[in-house]
Amino acid sequence: MSKHWFLFLILVFSLHFGYSQSIKALDSLKTIPFIDTLLIDRDINNWSVRLFGSFREQRFILSNKNNKLRYVPNNPVGVGFGFATKKLIADFTINIIGNKEKATKRVDFNSKLLIKNHHFDLFLQDYEGFEVKNDLNDETIFRPDIETFVIGINYLYLFDVEKLSFSGMHAGLYHQKKAAYSFGVGGFVAYGNLNADTSIIPNEFEPLFNEQAQITHSAEFALGVKGGIISVFPLGNNFYAMANAIPGLGITLKNIETADLSYRPANPLIFDMELSGGIGYNAKRYYVILTVRTDLFAANLGFDNNSLINETSAKLAIGYRLGRKNREASKK
Repeated sequence: MSKHWFLFLILVFSLHFGYSQSIKALDSLKTIPFIDTLLIDRDINNWSVRLFGSFREQRFILSNKNNKLRYVPNNPVGVGFGFATKKLIADFTINIIGNKEKATKRVDFNSKLLIKNHHFDLFLQDYEGFEVKNDLNDETIFRPDIETFVIGINYLYLFDVEKLSFSGMHAGLYHQKKAAYSFGVGGFVAYGNLNADTSIIPNEFEPLFNEQAQITHSAEFALGVKGGIISVFPLGNNFYAMANAIPGLGITLKNIETADLSYRPANPLIFDMELSGGIGYNAKRYYVILTVRTDLFAANLGFDNNSLINETSAKLAIGYRLGRKNREASKK
């Protein structure tokens, strides 16, 4: 897989370095020039520094009526540092490689931007090397030749964002005094592909699947709609919780290749479910926040075969405010 997409994103955003990094710009932007307003906050009272630990992986499942294979990347844990303002959160992650002989080579990029009621989520992932697991026994096979790549963007129009400030809470700047929520509608567009030197099904499991499941390459373009709710709840004593649920439905143009044939699945539908939540604590000078997210994409490959992509991430961040102490949120 060419890394030109990734290099292009670095040049455009100038916000991501290394193999795993997450950047979030999450507040309303009203002034011009755009880049200066987005990235530069000259008020030291809006800044904090942070340390964190993270877990991030994108696994996928290939299944038929009776059998299932799970493809799981290794080394999902990382540590890092970053800074945060009410406009931008930039976290720089270093992956912890526990198994060097069976290491997954990975690139993770995620950027979130909120401009008034418009919420954008840009993502790019490139994984090379997966553990193949089955439901029949405990046998695990490492396949360094299997590589997955995906790039895309999610969009939501949020109807009521005046009552809550996700950016302020993620940056440790505000207390949320009252429960608040916002509905949203939007869509998603994504491109992804999968490559392997031979069939992604190991030799010993080939009899369990038909010829159409012996995939060596696939390419997919997906387009769809989505909608849901985001919410924040104060818990008392400076604690708060967040919960989001955003389902989606789309269509795909997919081409699948095996060693002997090429085909396109007859059913173009793809189902998406994004679930996320978190709990945080804001003290006078420091804050702690734990966030968890899972995103599921389910599709029918035809010929009694199905696929499920599961992207899961979690982060525990501890931050310290550089300017004045915490204040009540202006958005209640």
